Amino acid sequence: MLKQYFKFLTLPHDKLSHFFYGVTTSLCMLPFFSHYFIMCTLLVISVAKEIWDTYNNGGIEYLDLLATVSGGAAIILARSL
Repeated sequence: MLKQYFKFLTLPHDKLSHFFYGVTTSLCMLPFFSHYFIMCTLLVISVAKEIWDTYNNGGIEYLDLLATVSGGAAIILARSL
């Protein structure tokens, strides 16, 4: 019964994997590059992936792009604290 009220808290596996790849990429780049460069790189990689998906898997999913960049932003914000 409570499951219907908390359904909005679940994320699809696809979005979690995009978030994970954003986290992993930013963690690998963090010792070598500035925060600004990391975020720009994540944005470029995410946009390129979504363009590739347009031609191969259907269309652009903006939430995938947002999930990838959010993963990087979470690491950068945590590092800044």
